Amino acid sequence: MITLIKRLCKKTFKLCQQYSTKSLCKLFHLIGTIRTFLMKKNMKKAALVDKNGEVMAQKHEEGRKRSSE
Repeated sequence: MITLIKRLCKKTFKLCQQYSTKSLCKLFHLIGTIRTFLMKKNMKKAALVDKNGEVMAQKHEEGRKRSSE
């Protein structure tokens, strides 16, 4: 589902650049907003894991601790 939305957004963004009518751009912006909402929803459900297998949330927390020191 998410990959389908990603593909749709990439295609619509290209179309938006070609036909820069305001109504079309608003529609594509709405699609992008929905996509980000769905992605955030999925992040809460599943722990994001990077290539090394570390959980991204933990890395983010560690980075925040280091920056506050």
